[in-house]
Amino acid sequence: MPLTPAGGLSASELFSQEALPMLLTTAVLLTSLTRSIVSQACYPQPLPIPCHGPACISDYPTPNSSLQYQDTRVIRHHESSFYYPISRGNHTGLGLNVVTAPTLSGPWTYAYQILKGPLKSPCGAANNHSGTWRWAPEIHFVNGTYCLYYTVEYPVPGEVCFDICVATSSTMGKDDWNDQGSIGIPLPEREKANDGTTRDPYVRLDGNLLSDSKDPQGVVEPLFMVFGSYQFGLYGITLANMTSVMPGERPELIIAAQYQKPASTILQDQSGNYTEGAHQLVNGDYIYLFYSRGACCEAPGHDAGSVYQTQVCRTVRSNGPRGLYVDRDGENCLTGGSLGWHRKGSIFLYSNSGERLDLRIMLEVYES
Repeated sequence: MPLTPAGGLSASELFSQEALPMLLTTAVLLTSLTRSIVSQACYPQPLPIPCHGPACISDYPTPNSSLQYQDTRVIRHHESSFYYPISRGNHTGLGLNVVTAPTLSGPWTYAYQILKGPLKSPCGAANNHSGTWRWAPEIHFVNGTYCLYYTVEYPVPGEVCFDICVATSSTMGKDDWNDQGSIGIPLPEREKANDGTTRDPYVRLDGNLLSDSKDPQGVVEPLFMVFGSYQFGLYGITLANMTSVMPGERPELIIAAQYQKPASTILQDQSGNYTEGAHQLVNGDYIYLFYSRGACCEAPGHDAGSVYQTQVCRTVRSNGPRGLYVDRDGENCLTGGSLGWHRKGSIFLYSNSGERLDLRIMLEVYES
């Protein structure tokens, strides 16, 4: 049975679109959803507004190399009213980039890098964490504390390790971050695929805590994190508190990958419709789950069904964040989901701006 728009609103009423700038010419804020969020039908795509500020260009000088932005998370500081986008650093070992702006229109200015010290994760520990990435930040402000979740990636031959860690701060200052280490999502138990190979069913990456559209920088209790990136689907797990998972909990599949390849080739061949970059949000009587699907981050010229794109599914709030999630046609999202946005090139959803009562969805656009 098809989904009914919340409150009986039309598709045009459900979506209020507004093009906003982001950190550089290929990263933009595209959509403002202030009333309700559900994919109803195709609609005109907004055009990016050029970025404004010295941190917008890729050759902005830093101590080591040019700035790079990927998997950006934006939050508004609770005292200064400045926006703080946080993004992956441009080289291994450099932590996460932080830039600031007084408004979402800029000007964006590079501020500093955080979490450059030794890791508190088992990933790469045997080799002193040499060559380890920190990226995919996720930040919330709860009870006077900023909780910044990030992914650890140690992609060396023979030890491809991923983990989700958390750091806390009361000010978001450069030197005011306490790295708490891994939140303790269990390692996956390898399973046998249909082609006879063995694989890890999930990857501990791209963590996102359930929040509410009325306060997207906060969290919803009980604490629930959805995660998973570019492999065999999206998984969810309950947290005991802001820094650790519930003892004895195992991740549960929420959204299945729409495309799967043999485990022996998945890290070498990254084409196909993998799922990643989930974002859960409570809005009224529903929980919405946005995620990315497709081949990141390829140039234009691919058909609409294969490029990186944003999907959205939802479940009745009384079901809880594990679902069952369905798309706009009422189809089970364990097998698919509604196309939310599509542009020439590749697009993917990340997260909201942390602005109370005004949810802004960020998409990063990759063109050749």
